[in-house]
Order: sequence, then structure tokens, then C-alpha cells
Amino acid sequence: MATFINWQWIFIISIALSVLALFLLKDLKEVRTEKAVDTGRFDYVGLLIFIVVMSGLSIYITQGEALGWFSPVSIVIIVITIAAGIAFYVVENRMKQPFIDFSIFSNKAYIGTVIANFLMNTTVGSIALFNIYTQSELELTPFEAGLITLPYVVLILFTIRVGEKSIKKYGAKLAIVVSPIILAVGVVLLSLTFLGDKAYIISCLIGFALFGIGIGLFATPALDTAVSTTPPEKVGVASAIFKMASTLGAAFGLAIIISLYTALDGVMSIGGAAMIAFGLNVIAIIVAFLCAKFVIPDRAMK
Repeated sequence: MATFINWQWIFIISIALSVLALFLLKDLKEVRTEKAVDTGRFDYVGLLIFIVVMSGLSIYITQGEALGWFSPVSIVIIVITIAAGIAFYVVENRMKQPFIDFSIFSNKAYIGTVIANFLMNTTVGSIALFNIYTQSELELTPFEAGLITLPYVVLILFTIRVGEKSIKKYGAKLAIVVSPIILAVGVVLLSLTFLGDKAYIISCLIGFALFGIGIGLFATPALDTAVSTTPPEKVGVASAIFKMASTLGAAFGLAIIISLYTALDGVMSIGGAAMIAFGLNVIAIIVAFLCAKFVIPDRAMK
């Protein structure tokens, strides 16, 4: 789209596909569930405070370099964000129907999976960084850069099914633990910016293949663990938080990795800046592995 037509058409196609998805859902049957005795009012206060916290973090991460990391404005943003975070915790614990029910985080299997899910999704930042780096440094067109990511698309579709099958044979935890290792190797291959142009492209093709395998294997076992280890009456909330962790992980991964790359670009070579930014993402994935390995109890997965 960006190379041969116009980048704005990406949004038009996305709208068309969304309308198509809505049409395909028109015959979806309603799943009847028992209604809660007292659902209470929606926690608008919690939602508002949560927005303040997320906005403060996003502004500081993405605009910190321009504002000055320790400028008066940045310090005010940090103070507001911390204060809002504390207020959010206090308010939510007092709410009968909170925006986020902290009680579900007492489940180690659930919290371990959610944290791993958050960190695994930060790799969206590496995909964006790859496109920025290859188009600016290697002078690839958006189309050429996109072609290199095709192994990711193909293999993630294939391995999602493999991940689903692995649950029955090996249990969910094995896939959740192995996936970050595969994904980390994939991102390491993207970080080898010191290679020659052709060698780097080959490295990235292999890297994106591992990228797709890692994400694909992780998806179903992680969701299965998050839902199956949660009390039935809290499955809806647990699923929503799990999905929110995916979205926030992608958003923060994109913001942090690109911001780090931009900050380093002025003090070192573009290749060096990209390598360090990719390296930060590898560290996040290693933490995801540690959460999957040591926080999620084996007994909860049997």
C-alpha cells in the first residue's frame, strides 16, 4: 500500500475489513450465562484514573527526550503518574465492582501468564524498529521491508494450531516457557545490524520465522492458562485483563523501543542504536521467560 498506492489507503482497507468482520458475525449465536445478582455500576472513576496513569507513562516515555528526562515538566508528569497509580490501587480496593479486580492477581498461574503476555507483546516495537531501520539505513521500500516479515505472518498462523495441540499432549506450561526462548533468539537475529546488507536480510528472514513460531506457540496456551486457572465467576474479567495486557504491552513496547532508538541515534551510529534497542526487547523477553518458568506453578497446569 505505502509503496505502490498511498499509505492512507491502509486505513481505508482496515475499515473495509472491519465491516466485513461485522458482517461475518451477524449469525453469531448468543452464549447464555447466568446473570450476576448485583452487577453494580460501571467504575468510571477507576477508568478515569487508569487513563491518567497510562497517559502519564506514555507521555514521559515518548516525549521525555524532547521535554528533558528530568526537566520540571517531566518531574510533574512522573509525580502525577505515581500519585494516580497509588490512588487507583486505593480506589479499586474499595470498589464493589472495580475496573480491575486485584483479587485475581493472587493466582500465581494467572499473574505469571499475564506478565509474560505483556512482555511478549512488547516485540511489536521490534517489528516497527526493523521497518524504520531497514528503510532509513538499508534504503528498502516499505514493500521490500514488509516482504522480509512474511515468515512471521505465515508461521504464526501455522504454530497457533500447534500450540493448541501441545496443550493436550504436554500441558500448557511447556509451550509458555519455550516460546520466549524462541522469540528471544528471533529478536537477537534482528539485532545483528553489523552484518552486511544481504547477510542481515537473511538473518532477519530467519529471525522473523522464529518470531512467528514464538508468538504462535505462546498464544493459545497462555490464554488457556489465564482462563482455566481463574474462578468461573471471574473469567470475564480475567480474559479482559489478559487482552488488555496484550494491548498495553504492544503500546509500551512500541513507545519504549522507538524512543530509545531515537535517543541513541544522535549519539552513536544508526546500526548501534538499533542493536541496543533490539537488545532491550530481548531483556524484556527473558523476563517473560523467567515469569513463565518460576512464577507459574507446575501443579496449576496439570
